[in-house]
Amino acid sequence: MNIVSRLKYTVKENVVKWCTVPHEPAEFERALIRERQREGIAIAKKKGLMKGRQNSLNPEQVKELQRKVANGIPKAKVAREFKITRQTLYKYLKGESL
Repeated sequence: MNIVSRLKYTVKENVVKWCTVPHEPAEFERALIRERQREGIAIAKKKGLMKGRQNSLNPEQVKELQRKVANGIPKAKVAREFKITRQTLYKYLKGESL
């Protein structure tokens, strides 16, 4: 192997090492961040601080919505009246978001 070939091989080897090593500290740091985040979320859930999103409608509004749909008013019109999407309306009609 001549000197030029040996130099090319060495440079190529160093470039490969350089390209693979820098991401390792970043991956390690990201794993630590995720672990701390999971711990924080678990603590917040135990304290009752993470309750999720509140319902768009209160129980009285849900009863009114169900009454209007039962009376034959189109669901799209009822959804617009309550300023919710049709998908949310269907969830209330199924009883999922009560």
